[in-house]
Amino acid sequence: MSDAAIDWVTGFDVGQEVSVSPLYFTQSGYAKGYSDNYISEAAKVIRSDIEQEVFEFNLNGEIWEGLGAGPVLGAFGYHWREEGMYQLMRSPALPDGNLDDGRPVPANNAALGIRGQSAGDVNNSVAIQYSKVPNIEGDMDVSEYYGELLVPLLANDTIDQLNASLAARRADYSGSGSIWAWKWGVDAQLNDQLRLRFTRSHDVRAGTLSERYDQTGGASSVNDPFLDNQAFNIFQTSGGDPNIRPEEADTITAGIVYQPLWLDGLSVSLDWYDVSLEDAISTLTVQQVLDQCFAGDNTLCDRITRNPDGTINIIKANVLNVAKANVSGYDLELAYNREVDFFDWGGAESLGFRVFSSYLKENSSQGFNAPVIDRAGQTQGFELPELKVTASMNYRNGPFSGFFQLRWIDEGIRDTLHTEGNQIDRNKIDSATYADMNLRYEFELDQGYIELFGNVSNVFDEDPPVTPSFGLFGGSSNQTNSGLFDLLGRRFTIGLRYTY
Repeated sequence: MSDAAIDWVTGFDVGQEVSVSPLYFTQSGYAKGYSDNYISEAAKVIRSDIEQEVFEFNLNGEIWEGLGAGPVLGAFGYHWREEGMYQLMRSPALPDGNLDDGRPVPANNAALGIRGQSAGDVNNSVAIQYSKVPNIEGDMDVSEYYGELLVPLLANDTIDQLNASLAARRADYSGSGSIWAWKWGVDAQLNDQLRLRFTRSHDVRAGTLSERYDQTGGASSVNDPFLDNQAFNIFQTSGGDPNIRPEEADTITAGIVYQPLWLDGLSVSLDWYDVSLEDAISTLTVQQVLDQCFAGDNTLCDRITRNPDGTINIIKANVLNVAKANVSGYDLELAYNREVDFFDWGGAESLGFRVFSSYLKENSSQGFNAPVIDRAGQTQGFELPELKVTASMNYRNGPFSGFFQLRWIDEGIRDTLHTEGNQIDRNKIDSATYADMNLRYEFELDQGYIELFGNVSNVFDEDPPVTPSFGLFGGSSNQTNSGLFDLLGRRFTIGLRYTY
């Protein structure tokens, strides 16, 4: 490499004063005309500022005495919020921050004596290899009006209490416009033993400041279908879209609670839920962007920048409204608590049991121009067993208390997209049962008390089921799902706590 080339690479000294005007921003280019002045450092330095201003006004209380079933209660209000972020990337190798067009690596330049650069380096538009953090400025505001009502409808000899609830909220988001969220429901206490409840709602989640404006980037690779599926190393950006639309979900829940008079202390509840999500805020991989552009989606083709020779330079894998999703299932809970008289230790004695069971009927998603995929039951790569049961027992007698719990996770599937005997030899993952225990005893003193306690986790030393998977990036393998199964085995904790 020639002296000129070395000087180009190393010509920015630590401690050198750098003045830049104008700065380049990802959303607006040079249009803002901002400038910057700083003393350079060895490392790339990122400075980020976030501001938030909030104004809120609320009224709540009794509106009307009602029709005899109880007073009508209401809450009304207005909310305004503005958020802004300002981020500067200070790197003397690329002072103006133009990561879209700048070339810190000047390819194979004979005049400078630079040669032997790889294709990835030639196309790299980042100041430090595999690190792409730009200048960002953006803000968003939202104004919301809302109202809620609780309306008692009936209270007589037939129905103890029947209430209706109503709520609505209109929000106006900068960048995505106005949208309504609402909810209505009924709650009926039929008698001392039986209660029914139902809710229907339309729920909204707008993109956060990060999902609108944040930007970063790095290295990736794709197979380009436009060039006979040749493999190329490319650079990608990821981050926000200021015009992202809010997520919208329709939710239905219905439940029943039974507390029988014939067994004091018992409570049984069963709930059903169904959630359908539209316009989910998510991202596509760079390969998905490229493939779906090839399939004819021109909106995604706009996210691909090519070099003069037709090869890809950058793919923008920024957030977008891509997916639909549906989750449905059932929750069953049984609880029983009562005073008992087993041992006379000079204190109140009680015994309680609780069983909570959750059945996942569906957990499906549909990506942009993609088929529906239901992952319910998959316990490799996902924590979605169809059935989970947790049972616990509490016992207390004066200064002594004990707790014992069993957690059972249903057997699962390695991959819901694979068929056993076809794409995979065995598509099952074993179930797992974990037991946990806690014992405590309190000693009263003249000044305070001492608590002696002991915990045992995974009492029976249950091994996690083997669920092998391989991660291409870094060439790593995983032997089990650490997010769902216990990896540590049996473990003990003994302690003493003094309180005065």
